[in-house]
Amino acid sequence: MFKVIASPKTVSGTTPYPISLILLASGASSRMKATIGKDKMQLTLPDDGRTLLQTTLELYNSYPFAEILVIVRQHGTEEPSLKTQFIVNDNAERGMASSLALGVGSSSPAANGYLIALGDMPLVQPASVEALCNEFLLRGSTEVICIPTFRGQRGNPVLFGSAYKEDLLRLSGDVGAKSLLRKYADRVCEVETDDEGILLDIDTAEDWQYFLQKERRRKS
Repeated sequence: MFKVIASPKTVSGTTPYPISLILLASGASSRMKATIGKDKMQLTLPDDGRTLLQTTLELYNSYPFAEILVIVRQHGTEEPSLKTQFIVNDNAERGMASSLALGVGSSSPAANGYLIALGDMPLVQPASVEALCNEFLLRGSTEVICIPTFRGQRGNPVLFGSAYKEDLLRLSGDVGAKSLLRKYADRVCEVETDDEGILLDIDTAEDWQYFLQKERRRKS
């Protein structure tokens, strides 16, 4: 494992990243449904009606990924685009790994890497996404795994080089790709950020209210 500090240096400019973004949004939302009776991905912001999923997706749409694959449990109100595809995971009950594998298996064979992001993490800062992609591209290897940290704690999204495609396709259960971070610990590059958002997901009504408060402050 090695560590670097997030840097503003850029190697790609407006050139498309040779990276497939895989946005996982097919969870059961069991905790949110238990309290408010609704799938968290379809919660809407009171000021403009955007859903949680749309809000998170907008963050990644601002970057020149080769493609964006959104793995969902069922189709919502979001519209596909030339770059963005929505893929329904009919086996979502098998856990996060099934969605991850579906995304990787549906990605372009030309991808050099896969940025695995979570649809319920809208507070990730754009600078963190750029730092991960830049670090990956600067290293020029498909055997690198880049992960952001905040005060020493690992978060999301995580960028896997395409050398791990078969490993990602073989994952199972609901723990994502954590086992690969352990298996290939010597190839993990920790990118230190000042972004608490890489640790914050929205699972409960309290989480949602915290996010809305952050949004109000950001816009005020």
